[in-house]
Amino acid sequence: MEGKPVSTPSAVRWDDSRMKRSRADVCNVSASADEVVLSFGTLLPAAGADALPVVAIGDRLVLSPAVARELTAMLEQVVRDHEARFGPLPEPAPAR
Repeated sequence: MEGKPVSTPSAVRWDDSRMKRSRADVCNVSASADEVVLSFGTLLPAAGADALPVVAIGDRLVLSPAVARELTAMLEQVVRDHEARFGPLPEPAPAR
């Protein structure tokens, strides 16, 4: 998506002076009546042949359900735009 965000109030100035950037290759979502929690992490190698892989959680975002809905709409649009430009993304692997 080039240009402007899908949904942003017009009278807002984004201050990124204290922003940090992190990368994640694993994401988990949980929710309650009051909040939606997004946990992002990095998959670490398993310690042994029979050991389960470990996810090092780097960031956790807590959203209101309304903001989670807005985020869903923005992510859906970004993925549509990405696939239109670069081709279809592979389907996600099934949860283990």
